[in-house]
Amino acid sequence: MGERPALVHVRQFGLAAWTTGSGCIAPRAVMALPRVAKAQSGKTAEHEWQTRRLYDAFTPLETPRDDNSLIRVLHDAVTLSKLAGMGPILPLLSSTPLARHAKIEAATLALLDFERHLAESSAHS
Repeated sequence: MGERPALVHVRQFGLAAWTTGSGCIAPRAVMALPRVAKAQSGKTAEHEWQTRRLYDAFTPLETPRDDNSLIRVLHDAVTLSKLAGMGPILPLLSSTPLARHAKIEAATLALLDFERHLAESSAHS
């Protein structure tokens, strides 16, 4: 997702691709998003639903990234997902307050679950 207007940029201005830190949690979904957005631009409600479904899966993690810190929240998300232990955050950045970790963890695990379901459904199609 990276930037909130990414779908508009793909559909109206021909943006070739985009990236997001949240793609570390859901690489299959983040790669599918621009492909689906380009292929389905201006098509049926079902196509629009598929695009929005992918896009909206990133919103719960992207929102705290926007609200707190793109870097800190992604650092925490990778650790909380158990994909990798990121260790302490580097100097010159402060850690995300512990009170925010539960929300970040819930959003991260939901995105990771979405990614896993997407992988399973792709394997069966």
